[in-house]
Amino acid sequence: MRTASTIKDAPGSMPVIGHALPLLRDALGFLRSLPAEQGVAWVRIGGLKGALVCDPELTHQLLVNDRTFDKGGIFYERVREVTGNGVASCPYSEHRRQRRLLQPAFHRARLPLYAEIMSDQVAAAQSSWHDKDVLDMFPEMMRLTARTAVASLFGGSLPSETFDELREDVANILAGFTLRTVLPASLLHLPLPGNRRYWRSRARLENNATRIIRDRQATGTESGDLLSVLLGASDEAPGDRFSVQEVVDQMITVILGATESTAATVSWALHELALHPHLQQRVHAEIRSATSATAPTYEDITRLDLLGRVISETLRVHPPGWVFTRVAQSDAELGKFRIPAGTTIIYSPYLIHHLPTLYTEPEAFDPDRWLTPPPPHAVLPFGAGARKCIADSLATTQAAVAVASVVGRWQLTHPPGTVVRTKLHTAICPAGLHLTVSDRTAHSAPTSG
Repeated sequence: MRTASTIKDAPGSMPVIGHALPLLRDALGFLRSLPAEQGVAWVRIGGLKGALVCDPELTHQLLVNDRTFDKGGIFYERVREVTGNGVASCPYSEHRRQRRLLQPAFHRARLPLYAEIMSDQVAAAQSSWHDKDVLDMFPEMMRLTARTAVASLFGGSLPSETFDELREDVANILAGFTLRTVLPASLLHLPLPGNRRYWRSRARLENNATRIIRDRQATGTESGDLLSVLLGASDEAPGDRFSVQEVVDQMITVILGATESTAATVSWALHELALHPHLQQRVHAEIRSATSATAPTYEDITRLDLLGRVISETLRVHPPGWVFTRVAQSDAELGKFRIPAGTTIIYSPYLIHHLPTLYTEPEAFDPDRWLTPPPPHAVLPFGAGARKCIADSLATTQAAVAVASVVGRWQLTHPPGTVVRTKLHTAICPAGLHLTVSDRTAHSAPTSG
């Protein structure tokens, strides 16, 4: 009989508070400090503890065995507050049916339409940009991706007042989400300003979503948007369709999932291109040679190999989701470690993406590393297994369209004194990312004389 290895505490634990200090000071630095050879390590915050998986093979085992290691723990408790029982947060017992019903909405055949929506929204956003403007890029991209998510869901059918409410509510929910994952449970329902704002936005978001669905059902309008697909989705079983509440949950899942994560990916990609002017010039040259217009199409994006590598490297260095939790549904094993039933298990795409055992100079931004295939189980921006993000192709396509649209027209530089900080929300987000946008068409115009 094989002897199980003992799970030891991660380095840096202190009496009573556990790993609270290193996590509060620099959570990503703490994750980078954990050696893969430790395999699994206890991470403690006060009286709470979770088994953090540090090894890529064990992380893969965790993700593909989603019956035993089901979604749960404090992260998904907070997610379910917002998205209800959507595909991203529902338990294993409900996931396969939901995924089958949702699959048509994210079929590859629909990617050209979603790319066109993103292209249109970028063009609308850029209409207010001027040569030499200094933009706070992440809020700019949050507005862009919120508009894109809403347009993908509802087409152009929403009144401007409803759209503004949706955008405001998404921003309030995302702002409160991370704080609620670390606050003691006793504080979550106190009438504090942040709590009131969070719950008010959550209630209004659900009310608006329900009203939109009821209106669409009453009119019977077929708009070809994502909501039409959700309302028409049926399983192989006769009469098995999403209920109104299930459609609400999926809508909120899509809006929240597509807003912050895509905005972060696009913002970090633009930041890295501004940091690497030669790389930015290579990407611009590729865009100009492969695209036929200022608004790139899906077909254009498929020809932009270097841009694809830039997006892949951005997702490696700055993965949209940095830490997630699972809960063991029964006594189980991860490699040589015995995991008791009820254990909260933590995994981190960021940790895996920054392992020097997988990537040479993991902190360096090098899109050309993707000219060769990565090691097995080394790429986790969208998870793995049956619960891999259903919208992964949509997310990468829309991110590529946004970056191509911006870099195709604007040269990006950091103003002097720019200091970009990292903020941890549901995604790894940039703060203070100010970029000067210089209109390439204005500066390439011929001069008279």
